[in-house]
Amino acid sequence: MASAFPSRSLLAGCAALLSAGLARTVEAVLSRPGQCIVEKLLGEATASAGAQRRPLGADERVSADATVRTERRALLTLALSNGTRLELGPASELTLEELLQAPFPAGTKVATLPQEPSVSQTRLRLAAGDLRLSVKPLRVAQGSFMAVVTPAGVLRLNGGAARLQVGLTAAGFGWCGVEVTEGTGEFERTGGNAVPLAAGARVDFSFESDNVGGARAVEAAPPPRR
Repeated sequence: MASAFPSRSLLAGCAALLSAGLARTVEAVLSRPGQCIVEKLLGEATASAGAQRRPLGADERVSADATVRTERRALLTLALSNGTRLELGPASELTLEELLQAPFPAGTKVATLPQEPSVSQTRLRLAAGDLRLSVKPLRVAQGSFMAVVTPAGVLRLNGGAARLQVGLTAAGFGWCGVEVTEGTGEFERTGGNAVPLAAGARVDFSFESDNVGGARAVEAAPPPRR
């Protein structure tokens, strides 16, 4: 007599189809870029995309593929549509490599929500300077992620706050510091494994630039003297 229960192979097939369907759904809803707005600016900053470079002002929109640079006495705050806030210090360079977000109802007050309003995927690259970020809890189970790339490695944060610093000399030698100040995250060193970072944890690295935005010879190092 045939079993009344589905076979393991059938269950595995259903799970695979469900997983593939979910992946396609995530891809479909993330077909449009999220928004990035200048919330506050003290001093001067610019945004460049391709060959075009323009000065930034308050309430201006920054395109999802732009590289933002602050001058030596500037402070810039950017607000992303998923509720993340980015604070760039003086002489900093940040590229919005990936900024995707699923649609959500117009008029939503993102700042008052306990988590991001919809699935988002964000990838930033800090080439130089000082970045502080505050991230609302992400819908990780639905495919959301936040990653910040530095010459020394990648910080992943599912919610909370962190500070990243990158310094580079004219000779191509640099230093990178990463500190999680709220929540938990993980840092994957270039050429190494990912390690978890709890609130209050900090890692520092020295590196040699490869002249194309990355690094070689990344080594653990003590933080610089302040």
